[in-house]
Amino acid sequence: SAAAAAAAGDAEGAEPSVAGGASVVSPTASKISRAGSVRTKGSVRTKGSARTKDSARTKDSKAGGDSKAGGASRASKSKMDDPTCLSDNEDEDDGGTATDGESKLETREGGGGSLVSQGRNSTNEYVKRMAGFSTKVHDHQLVVQVLEHGNVEKLLLQELAYVPKPSQPNEIVIKVEASTITLQDCMIRRGEWYNMPELPFVPGSDFVGIIHSMGEEAMGNSTFNVGDKVAAVVTSGGNAKYITMSYRNIMKVPPEVDSVVALCLSSVYVPARMTLDHARTANMPLTGVNVLVIGGNSPAGLAVIELALLEGAKVFTTADKRHHEFLTGMGARCFPVHPSEWLPTLGGKMDVVLDSVCLDGYESSRAALNPAGKLVCTGMSAVYTQGQI
Repeated sequence: SAAAAAAAGDAEGAEPSVAGGASVVSPTASKISRAGSVRTKGSVRTKGSARTKDSARTKDSKAGGDSKAGGASRASKSKMDDPTCLSDNEDEDDGGTATDGESKLETREGGGGSLVSQGRNSTNEYVKRMAGFSTKVHDHQLVVQVLEHGNVEKLLLQELAYVPKPSQPNEIVIKVEASTITLQDCMIRRGEWYNMPELPFVPGSDFVGIIHSMGEEAMGNSTFNVGDKVAAVVTSGGNAKYITMSYRNIMKVPPEVDSVVALCLSSVYVPARMTLDHARTANMPLTGVNVLVIGGNSPAGLAVIELALLEGAKVFTTADKRHHEFLTGMGARCFPVHPSEWLPTLGGKMDVVLDSVCLDGYESSRAALNPAGKLVCTGMSAVYTQGQI
């Protein structure tokens, strides 16, 4: 269910910066690691953007030997010894409200329809209830909403008794087919992100869907048509059946491309390519360059490794031991997660280090660089998963 998938993780982007010595670059809004994608059949509308999904089903990509888009979208199970991943503690008691497990039909404040919501309890019970969620009317808006901060049992799957329509001439309504659930979404849901939206909100920042309806300006001034497959990045609202936004902020997706594949390309491979572009010297290819990828088992790490290898780079990576066989099969040389186990070998030898983990404030990544090397910082997942924030 969508609620079960919401325990997946992602990494955070930061502003570009340069520090003394070897250069350090942080791509803005890289949103690099994406952990799972969710297929949906619906939509939703919140404050200015979109909503969630139908009785959504998660679709984990398979990380086959030839990788491609599916390889980088593979979500790995999280453990605290692998700081690139995150999951909610199912034993944690965070004050979820106990209910009798029945669906409730409530009047939506502000008028205009009603919502059907499932009760919340422990994580295990909550996931079971969400798996059994059924809609009253197939075309109604569906949304996963965060009403209060906490773990997955704080998510509320709702059916809203309306179908969204454009309220402004430049707006289009998109029926979501796939959207992301990331570490960023999880930490925002917990109330532990540096830039928090107001409650309530609908998570999900990347999505792919089909245009459902269009405002007058959108029809007259754009090349989009109802039925086109499109993709976009939003601040929030992607985990919904429908999302409403300006036609100026979407891009077309070829109709023959699977929506999950398109989502992986836009949310993982595009930022990965941006990261490598920051790593280049004078826009030259990375042929023969020593590249160290910190956290190579993450979706972002997999994408960066694949693209760097295609350019002829010599790729080294850190990851938990259970990922080494797959990463070695891709062509990377693997090392354990903790710097004490790889820095004696790699210290001072890397031309480029790509770090989305920030295990020790980037100190070990910096120590791995040669005097002319470049450190590209794309996130700090360990800061969140290890409770430093």
